[in-house]
Amino acid sequence: MTLVWESDPAQPGGPRTHVLLIGVGHYRHMPGGAEERAERDFTVDQVDSPPLSAQAMVDFLLTEYGHPTAPLGSVEVVASEQPGPVVVAGVPVAAATRSGVRTAYQAWRARCDTDPGNVAIFYFCGHGVALDNHYLLLEDVGAYPGAPLENSIDLIRFHRGMTGCPARVQVFLVDACRDVPRLLVQIPDPQAERLADYRVNSPGGRDAPILRATADKKEAVAPRGEITRFTHALLRGLRGIAATRTAPGGADWVVQFRDLAEKVRLQLQADGHGQECRIGGDGFDPTVARLTRTPVVPLAVTVVPDTVAELRLGLPSGEATPYRREPGLGRWSVDVPAGTYVLEARFARPDIVMEEQGPLEVAPPNRDVSVAVRW
Repeated sequence: MTLVWESDPAQPGGPRTHVLLIGVGHYRHMPGGAEERAERDFTVDQVDSPPLSAQAMVDFLLTEYGHPTAPLGSVEVVASEQPGPVVVAGVPVAAATRSGVRTAYQAWRARCDTDPGNVAIFYFCGHGVALDNHYLLLEDVGAYPGAPLENSIDLIRFHRGMTGCPARVQVFLVDACRDVPRLLVQIPDPQAERLADYRVNSPGGRDAPILRATADKKEAVAPRGEITRFTHALLRGLRGIAATRTAPGGADWVVQFRDLAEKVRLQLQADGHGQECRIGGDGFDPTVARLTRTPVVPLAVTVVPDTVAELRLGLPSGEATPYRREPGLGRWSVDVPAGTYVLEARFARPDIVMEEQGPLEVAPPNRDVSVAVRW
């Protein structure tokens, strides 16, 4: 099964957002795989972050995702780990093999085709390689010696083939490496899966950007046992860092594609691992999401001298949230809902007090504040 969630058919019709997610953590023909082959054209490692990352995306979609014109309509998932199957939202999903992905794609595409106002979102997390195009490796890649990339997705041809889809907004989120394995350089025809064939008479005018986790010929980074750095940054952007108000002073927040890409870039840059995301595709700046909750914003507080033992963020109502740690660890960094706060600091030294400070406005993308003290 690949469908993990679908909107109630009894609800009024109209545009919907339809999502296809692929998370590949098990490569069955590679070292350590369930059907490891002695004869291989190249190798990749087994990884555990892609199914975790796909699951994190599903959790967000089912509990927090919104869109101003196309509410969530369906979530289609294929994922692989060892041992399987991967269970997503209580549903054991099909493995991310070529046949499993094609089945999921066909169901997703059929829903996307129902209304030009639909939003089609494609997300992939797993190994990738770059040759003439960007190839996304599926669980059964390497099944055929001499045709090592047959069970992979040719991202560029797939993206081009999606011009035939009536959905005018299509967003491609690709969390995969783009390095060039030396043993694959001489492959004459990768024979990869295109999923969708390009047709000359396809309608034009779609907004279909691609956000890739890394630059050409570079690797994407993933801590073992955790979601990938790209997906972590992506989710932080969708939850608030990349949000903007639809009107000055208004309560509605949306995430535009270019704002999301820029905030992901800045987070990856701050990680210090040298990973840089890239924009591509055939699009300008579609709305990706509308926040259904108050945006979550990074707040950084610098206090000199650093003897703070506790920070308290109070709301105008008087309710306060304490943040505690040992003093002397440098800048305080916390994620808080956007809003107006009263900031208080409690010090390890009784002779130090904080200078009086007015209301603290915290709004996306972030807020940095320095606290003056006296003693």
